[in-house]
Amino acid sequence: MLTWYDVLGVLPGASPGQVQSAYQERARLLDPRMLSGAPPKVLKAADAARATVGEAWRILQDPAARRRYDEKIGARRNGEGLDRAQSTPSGPGGAPSGSHVTADMVMAGLADLMMPHPSPPRRIIVPDLRGLFTRSCLRATGDLGLHMEIVQLTKHPMPVEGLVVDQSPLPGSKVRRSSTLTVEIWHPPSRSVAGGRW
Repeated sequence: MLTWYDVLGVLPGASPGQVQSAYQERARLLDPRMLSGAPPKVLKAADAARATVGEAWRILQDPAARRRYDEKIGARRNGEGLDRAQSTPSGPGGAPSGSHVTADMVMAGLADLMMPHPSPPRRIIVPDLRGLFTRSCLRATGDLGLHMEIVQLTKHPMPVEGLVVDQSPLPGSKVRRSSTLTVEIWHPPSRSVAGGRW
């Protein structure tokens, strides 16, 4: 599952300044001046990316909305941060106070590890990755067990993260896990090639 953090390319623990910088970098890459002369499929993917990046920024820039989102995805527990300190005895004979790990909890964990778990489905439905940046696309394909083959559309790209503009197989197709997903990645052309234009 991709998160709004993945969309902006930051970790859940990123500071507000890091989130803002990531958003500004993405917004700069999606600026219409950067897309001047781009083919229609690039413009369509950029429109989708602009909407996704904007929504990620809307949620992550507002502290209250970010806190609710973190709780929803499990990055933070209600008012506790990423993890709560557990109290444990400091030595033999020490008396635990508060919550602690019991033998029953350990046994339940071991029993769960020894239980057979269903294997993931062999066939999966390909998601729509158009409009994502390369790192988010890599994360999504990796989570699904797909291999990714990249087709670079720009001959002399700027050294920035690329935008996924097309894919094969198409979204909604059913494929075997470990299949290859081919994605077309567009980067703005380097300024020396673009004649100094952004």
